[in-house]
Amino acid sequence: MLLFAGSALFLPAQSPFVENAMPLHGEPIAVDCGLTYPFEMSLVNSCLIFADRYEGKTVAVFDTKAGKCLGWYIPQGSGAGEMQGGPMRFSSSDGKLQIYQPSSGNLYTFSVPAMKLQKTVSFASDPATGRQNLDQVRKLQDEYVGTGRFEKGRFCLYNKRGKEMRQTGEYPFEGESMDAGKRSLFYNGQIGASPEGTAFVVCSWLCDNLEFYEIHEKEVRRLKKYGTHDVDVSWRENRTFANENTLSGYIHVYETNNYCYLLYSGEKGLQVDGKWLFVFDWQGNHLKSYELDMSVHKFCVDEIGQILYGIVRNGDKSEIRSFKL
Repeated sequence: MLLFAGSALFLPAQSPFVENAMPLHGEPIAVDCGLTYPFEMSLVNSCLIFADRYEGKTVAVFDTKAGKCLGWYIPQGSGAGEMQGGPMRFSSSDGKLQIYQPSSGNLYTFSVPAMKLQKTVSFASDPATGRQNLDQVRKLQDEYVGTGRFEKGRFCLYNKRGKEMRQTGEYPFEGESMDAGKRSLFYNGQIGASPEGTAFVVCSWLCDNLEFYEIHEKEVRRLKKYGTHDVDVSWRENRTFANENTLSGYIHVYETNNYCYLLYSGEKGLQVDGKWLFVFDWQGNHLKSYELDMSVHKFCVDEIGQILYGIVRNGDKSEIRSFKL
């Protein structure tokens, strides 16, 4: 256990990537969209896009150049172009926003800023239970990759129509010896893919495992693997319970053409916010690290303006802050 200078945080298992981290100071920005409790965000075509709830709509769009809210979009519901309740997973590629909703198993592609539905890909549920096993999904060059509850692998590849092709990828540490349901929860975490669709990253929320992969001639090849701390939680009543040795690892991933940005907690317990930002290239090489002056829940990066935008939560209130990189 180490106590690093410049940080008051005493951590159970500190990632080596926090060393020589550059400090970043955040400033609140005015986002006039009437946000109540934003839980997801992305940046597409100079627009900040938030998942929230307001008057029966689910997504707010804020134009960073004009400094104004363009409106609320995507009605709640189960029809075409509507969004059911529950989590949403944002990603972007080709200047469009992708929203995956685990409850329905649908990946929606919207134009930005108009937020017009362009495409829907449906991923099949488990035929035995009817439940959706896929928790997160990212678009690759000619297919999709997703993480969730799989019998044989840590992630699964799907074709353009959402049909499963093959499960692959080994679980780290002791994960292979667990049953499928337990290990998917223990090692669940964020997944990200390069906008080119040739590389992707998987990481864990409850340990420091981090792995980079590439798609080479239709084959999956692991490029880099990081982390030494295994999951340390208990399992009761089909739930995970933290203890004094539980390490919260990677909270969120954001992808750009050149870089993969990862938000890391490094604190004890089941945390959903982090203050450490690690930057990698898509070959899995660590490039630099930042230490934010306050923890954020989700974030996105404007590489042209060199600005990081983050959702900062304080009790039942939230604000959007910008950090100059």
